[in-house]
Amino acid sequence: MGLITNYWQRILSQFSPEREPENPAKRKLGRRLFLAPVLIYRKAVSPYLKPRCIYYPSCSEYFVQAVTRYGVFKGSAKGIYRIMRCNPFASGGYDPLT
Repeated sequence: MGLITNYWQRILSQFSPEREPENPAKRKLGRRLFLAPVLIYRKAVSPYLKPRCIYYPSCSEYFVQAVTRYGVFKGSAKGIYRIMRCNPFASGGYDPLT
């Protein structure tokens, strides 16, 4: 019986007001480090290539918006799915982040 009580005390202590809030600066730093290759691509490589993306906003802009809004895991999944849809057989056009 004591084992079950200790378990629930640990679970409930995670939601107690004494718990320190997570530092948002660490989260922003992680996102910036994750987005660094995309931003380098946009600044260093993309200006020398002709525009190829059939969607608006471009796939790299969509990826940055998705990671910024949804976080690294869900945002990168949305961005990768968008890149996979960007092919010559797709209709393209305006495709905002939802």
